[in-house]
Amino acid sequence: MDNISFSLNVALILQGLGALFDLIGYAAPYWHDERYVTYHFYYGLWKRCVEKGPFGTVIVEVCTSLISGDHAHGYTRATQFFETVGLIAAIASIVLLLLGVCVATCRDRRILPILSGICSIAAAGCILLGTVIFGANDAEEDHLSWAFALCIVGGIFFGVAGVLIIVASVVLKR
Repeated sequence: MDNISFSLNVALILQGLGALFDLIGYAAPYWHDERYVTYHFYYGLWKRCVEKGPFGTVIVEVCTSLISGDHAHGYTRATQFFETVGLIAAIASIVLLLLGVCVATCRDRRILPILSGICSIAAAGCILLGTVIFGANDAEEDHLSWAFALCIVGGIFFGVAGVLIIVASVVLKR
C-alpha cells in the first residue's frame, strides 16, 4: 500500500511541475528567437515581436498578435491547437488524480486514477505533438528557444506521471 501512495505522490509532483513548465512555455513568446546586430526577432504561440536598435539596446519594439493577425502559419495554428488540448488534458488529469487521492468518498474508486493516467498520457502526446509540429516546420532549428524546451520537458513529465499512475492503479492495486 505504501508503494501505491508513493507512486501517486511522485506522479502528482511530476504533474504539478509538468503543468508549471507547460503553462510557462505555452504563454511565453520565446519559441523562436533570433538576434542580429540591428534587430531581435522572437515569437511564440500567441505573439510575434521585433525589437529594433543596436545590439543590446531597444529603440523600438513592435509586437503583433498571432490570434487575429495574418502572421500565423498553418503549422502555428496546429501547434496552438495541440498545445491547448494538451493543457486542458493536463488540468483534467491533475483534477482527477486529486479527487482520487484526496477526497475520502472517491478513494475506493479505481477509475479516477486510471482516467487521470490516461489524461496525463494524452496530455503528453498532445504537448509533444505540438512541439514536433512546430520544430519540424520552423525554418531554422538553431533559433528554437527556451519556451519551446519548457513545453517538451512538461510533456515528458506528464508522460512519466501517466505511466506511474497507471502502474500504481492497475498493476500494484489488486
